[in-house]
Amino acid sequence: MKKVNDLGDNLYKIHPVQPKTESVSIHKFYTLFGRHDFLDDNLPRLVEFDDVKMFAYSVKHGNVTTYFCKIDKRGRLYNPIGLMAQSQVRRNRQRSKDNWQFRKQEKNVFDFYINFLKTKNPAHLHVAERERI
Repeated sequence: MKKVNDLGDNLYKIHPVQPKTESVSIHKFYTLFGRHDFLDDNLPRLVEFDDVKMFAYSVKHGNVTTYFCKIDKRGRLYNPIGLMAQSQVRRNRQRSKDNWQFRKQEKNVFDFYINFLKTKNPAHLHVAERERI
C-alpha cells in the first residue's frame, strides 16, 4: 500500500550524498640511533623530512603501506656509518647533486635496514642487501 501526502504525491525518502572522506597519508621518517628526535616502538625516528639525516621512511595511505630506503649511487643500501659516509655528505653539499636516492623496497628489506639503523650492527645491513636480490 502506497502512502500519499496531502498533495497526492508519493512519498520518497531521499538519501543525502555523503562526502567522500579524504584518506590521509601517514609518513614515518627513520634515522640512525643517536640522531633521532624520538623513539617510536624503540625505533629511532625524526619529526620531519630531512634527506641528510633520514635513511628510511614509510608512507601509509589508507590500508597500503609503502617502504623506502636510501640507496647509494652504486645501487646498494646506504651505510651511514661506513668509511665514505662523511665524504659523500661533504661532496653532496659542494656539488648540490645527490649521491643517493630513496627507492621503494619490500617490507622484509625495510625491517632489516631499520634494525641496522637501530643497532648499528652491519650484519643486519648485509642481510637486507641479500634480501633485495
